[in-house]
Amino acid sequence: MISDVYVSLFNGHSNSDNIAEEGSDIGAFQLLLEDEREDLHLEEVVPKEKDNVDSRFRPVENGEVDAQSKPYIPANTIKKANWAKNMYNSWRLGAILNAEEEERLILQKDLLCLTDAEIISLFPKFIMSVRRKDCGEYKSDTIFSIITSIQKYYEINGKNISLLSDIKFNSIKNCVSNTMREKVQKGIGLFKRQAQVIPKETETMLWENGFLGYGDPETLFHTIFWIIGINFGLRGGQEHRDLSMENFRLETADNGEQVLVYRETVSKTYRGGLDHRNIEPHTARAFQNRQQPDRCPVHIFNTYIKKLPSERAKEAFYFQPLACYKDKPVWFSKQPVGKNKLEVVVKTVMGKAGIDGFYTNHSLRATTATRLFNANIPEQLIREQTGHRSNALWSYSRPSEPQKRKVSEILQLNEDSCTSIGPTVSKQATNSSSPTAAKQATTISAESVPSFVFNNSNINIYFSK
Repeated sequence: MISDVYVSLFNGHSNSDNIAEEGSDIGAFQLLLEDEREDLHLEEVVPKEKDNVDSRFRPVENGEVDAQSKPYIPANTIKKANWAKNMYNSWRLGAILNAEEEERLILQKDLLCLTDAEIISLFPKFIMSVRRKDCGEYKSDTIFSIITSIQKYYEINGKNISLLSDIKFNSIKNCVSNTMREKVQKGIGLFKRQAQVIPKETETMLWENGFLGYGDPETLFHTIFWIIGINFGLRGGQEHRDLSMENFRLETADNGEQVLVYRETVSKTYRGGLDHRNIEPHTARAFQNRQQPDRCPVHIFNTYIKKLPSERAKEAFYFQPLACYKDKPVWFSKQPVGKNKLEVVVKTVMGKAGIDGFYTNHSLRATTATRLFNANIPEQLIREQTGHRSNALWSYSRPSEPQKRKVSEILQLNEDSCTSIGPTVSKQATNSSSPTAAKQATTISAESVPSFVFNNSNINIYFSK
């Protein structure tokens, strides 16, 4: 019995000229039966000269394959997992001193070596005793983050356990839940500190007083960071650090205006793998500002690019401003801006302007969404501009100060506020004994009805006969 049979295609023809079509990318080949060429060896099909090798395929080392075969885990997730692991290790080193002999032996074991029974024994004590470095108590959200980050640490290291969903770990789940409840009852972490939205008046002041603009390299760096954050709603940290020139391009609109287009590569919500192959990356546009040319994002972008050195790192977008720049066409070095400097751009600008408040890079993203919400822009357009894919977008639906004041005045029966809250009903109608007359006398004008935006609401309309 023939051990290895090669079946000839195309009705048995083995002539390579008949098999390989003209212009085919696969080249000519010949299919033979084993008994026709018993002396066929591997060295006969290996090219003798490098010139005959297709050079489009790059060599790949085994180490590269091993690294590429592992699941993708965001750097920040790994950082949080290690943070929780280190916190556990700090706790167990102290717990060893006061533990009984049996428990001391368990505490000496590495986190990854604990059995399920040992995890059930230790973790409730860890959760209940964990504190900040200043000995203050963590808020409830942080307690939850600690336990989920430890679970992620197990997952990263190939041990899949579900501390909050597996029934055998119910004691841990209950401990976490009760500890979180106690934090809330104590009032710990009730008031979350959010990055403040930048008022229109504040931004106008920054432009008018030269804290944003083109006056020097440092200011131009702050300004390009600012307009990208405001116009495209980028997250304050990693998304700015990951920017490169490849993320931007200039287009021309139908009316001839130039448009700066941003398209993300990889972000918190778009990683480009199999899970996200049907998700469109965040793409947003900033149109030319003809009304205020000095604040035009297209003009600022072009000015920034012209001031960069021709030879620079392709994987970066923000470069270090030069201290000595007078009478020089280039204002920036080849060195990309460091992580620490990028993280405090908005704080630095506000500090120079003497503006108090909790303003961070995230204030730009919050300002993007809030301004659009307050202008009654449809949610779909807001999502396109900010790149939000979850309901987290609604956390940026922050009412303005005048809107909050209006609510307070209405609740306090302020006369001016109350008279403008609903449709106008004439006194003639209210005094009439006839319901029909009252209905006919009720007049509602478009001007008298205030407009409202209802977010995440169900509206029921009842009609009476």
